[in-house]
Amino acid sequence: MKKIKTRSEVAAEGGIARNEHYFAIKQKACELLNTLAPQEGWSQELDAYKAILPEIKKHITKNNIRRPALTSIEKTLRRWIKNDPIVSAAVKIANFPALNSLTD
Repeated sequence: MKKIKTRSEVAAEGGIARNEHYFAIKQKACELLNTLAPQEGWSQELDAYKAILPEIKKHITKNNIRRPALTSIEKTLRRWIKNDPIVSAAVKIANFPALNSLTD
């Protein structure tokens, strides 16, 4: 006999699937946050956002990525930089000076 899923089980599966769609873009955002960071680190989250947004848009277009949609990437990326544990951690890491500069 086949078990019928509850509404919350179906919703949870949808959330997991949605996170999997976004993971590649989040990974690209983290990569860009690290490679484009100024040597002294980001002074503000907004600077990081403005620096990586054009590259994220190019990446979405070039790779024909459907999620997140190009039309909503600005809001999505801002939200990730502020609240997403993966992406916001990449911004915060870039805020700290390199460890070897502490010994100068």
